[in-house]
Amino acid sequence: MGSTVTDDDSATIQPSGAGLFDSFRDVEPFTADGRFREVTIFEGESPLATLIPFKKPIDADLLDSAADVTVRLSRFAYLHRVGNVMLLKTPLSGLDLQLHDPRAGALLVALAFEASPNELARRAGVSVAAARQFVGALRAMSAAEAVAKERDRTAMVAALIEASLASGLPSAWDSPSVREAFAQLPWDRVTDTSQVIWELHHDGHRRADVSLSVTTERGSREPTLVALDIEEYDVTERGAELMGTFTRVNSAPGLTDPWVWTCRALGALGVDMAGNAALRELVAVLGAPAFLGVTARRVGTRVIFAVHPANVAAMTQALRSGGVSESVLARIPLLGPVIGTDLQVRLAVDATREGIQPAIAFEIFLTERTVTSIPGVLDALGLDAHVTTEVIDLITADPKKRDLMLAPDVVTDTQIAAPMHVKVAFASDGQASVKTYLAIDNIALTASGRSTEDRDVPSTWEFHDLLFHSQVRNGRLRHRIGGTARFSTIPELVLQEEPPMPGDVLLPQFDVEAVVKSDAPFGAVLRARTSDRDWSGPQIPLRTLAELLQRVGEVIPRQIEFAGISQDVFGAPYPSGGGLYETDIVVIAHRVGDIDQGAYLYSRASRSLRPLIGDAAQIDALLMFAAESTGNGVVRPQALIVLAARFPDLAVKYEGIAYALMLKHVGVLQATIAYTATAMGLGAVPIGTGDSDSFATATGLDYYRHGSIGEIAVSIPGA
Repeated sequence: MGSTVTDDDSATIQPSGAGLFDSFRDVEPFTADGRFREVTIFEGESPLATLIPFKKPIDADLLDSAADVTVRLSRFAYLHRVGNVMLLKTPLSGLDLQLHDPRAGALLVALAFEASPNELARRAGVSVAAARQFVGALRAMSAAEAVAKERDRTAMVAALIEASLASGLPSAWDSPSVREAFAQLPWDRVTDTSQVIWELHHDGHRRADVSLSVTTERGSREPTLVALDIEEYDVTERGAELMGTFTRVNSAPGLTDPWVWTCRALGALGVDMAGNAALRELVAVLGAPAFLGVTARRVGTRVIFAVHPANVAAMTQALRSGGVSESVLARIPLLGPVIGTDLQVRLAVDATREGIQPAIAFEIFLTERTVTSIPGVLDALGLDAHVTTEVIDLITADPKKRDLMLAPDVVTDTQIAAPMHVKVAFASDGQASVKTYLAIDNIALTASGRSTEDRDVPSTWEFHDLLFHSQVRNGRLRHRIGGTARFSTIPELVLQEEPPMPGDVLLPQFDVEAVVKSDAPFGAVLRARTSDRDWSGPQIPLRTLAELLQRVGEVIPRQIEFAGISQDVFGAPYPSGGGLYETDIVVIAHRVGDIDQGAYLYSRASRSLRPLIGDAAQIDALLMFAAESTGNGVVRPQALIVLAARFPDLAVKYEGIAYALMLKHVGVLQATIAYTATAMGLGAVPIGTGDSDSFATATGLDYYRHGSIGEIAVSIPGA
């Protein structure tokens, strides 16, 4: 409220203007314990479950699911007990579903198989109304997705035609005759997951070609070819005319000669090019082709290769050997700005039995880098400014995406229209022309009961990985993470000065500052590092191991300042969250001079190795696991360094991210060991995983308090 001060200092209250919260309707979504409004599902008067929102209101449109819509429980959903509360959670969103009644659990169990609310109600013994609301809550929190095994294919094709004309055909190329010819294409043969490609000619004549993904009768009998063809049609006022068919070539297996693979793929299409030396040289440089095309208007067979920047010079020489003119070859360097480190460019040549045709083309796929570089490339090639403008307008257009619901209440297809690539073609005299390609993709979500979750979340995400990722970073977490010191304990940044105990192995001491002066420059060490799996060399002298451990775990006094307060700490050559250095080094010795095979805990403070007492058979198991993990058979490493975290030491300070921090610490410590070993002339190889149970048994250390989370083998390489 505002006020006006008068001469006698009395306040006259002035009304404020209408504000955001002047009506309860505006405030209502933000009520309930200071959060967005929760939604409780009832069976009669008994609460079944409560959906608890996060960051934004619950999508009310999803809360009442149709009774006959089939749903599938997310592969990422999980039950989690927090105190006396049972929560259904998922890393796909920040919403939680609190279960109040065993019947809610029965509904979840019933979703072990796809089911509709009608079926769930019968299986779990609840009303259809409650089952509908429960499924709606699951869908709202991304814990369940609607699926359909069938949908109206005719409607899908009609929608694909509509999207192709609306989003893929610019007005300058549009005409009634083009639309009429477009309708004549063999739409009955397009695949459920299909692609329509508009090929737009920038030659002043506004010609347009169309490519369709169609089914083929080839099946899987020929392993070199993908069982899907792309048919290219010329679309003009005369109608739709088939110009050619393109077939994707499967990647050649590692031990297969790319030329043999290429000849077999060509043979499957009825083409014999075994005597084509020019094509053979191109295959030797670029590998087996990505596509083969049999066309009506071109002489020979269209062969399309992926081009890597490292192969451009050799590719140019192969084209020269094949008879491509110098006027064309001289223009290839102008494409330099669009040939990056990833495969963004493809080469298209027309091959005959005897050689290759002098006209070639390059397909430049659109990335952020190539989109910004293409205008300069076209200008350097001497293309007209209006052509460059046309191309820029098309390749910078935003992708258009829409979901189709061709079954009741279910997203069955997704259609995406986006610019695809630009083709720069060179005639035999070096003259350049350009075409733009726009793709309209139809992604069927009904195939094998796929859902929008399958579309949006790559199958490479495993449950535990995505859960871990979502729980150690802000965005989908309700609680604080980081240095909350939730146990009211502040770890001390001190080094435990424990004297060596009887039986400890005292290690030789080194002046690390003096020792490292003879190392190669750090940049040279970085470039020389390699994963050395040769464990056939001699045993590691204890003195050499001691130097490695001291260089890696050197105690480096440092002073830190925070909020004006200085503190002395004991650092190391590598960083550690909070300066706590919770990761210990345990040496699993196999062939190390002057010590027996066994497990030894390294002490940074006393520079000694403390023997750990455990199951000796498990020591050998750890060494054998390292050998198997690196493909070394039964040849065990001279020494296996296991990185063991004192879990409580870090978790007492860091909430939610403690284990994630420990993994980062393992990474920097593995790198420090690998680079130090390289500088010393030793071999080192980080190992992807280990056996924490065997480690606990072998060392006697507590699995939950001092467990292994990383391994790296060190060795003296063989001669």
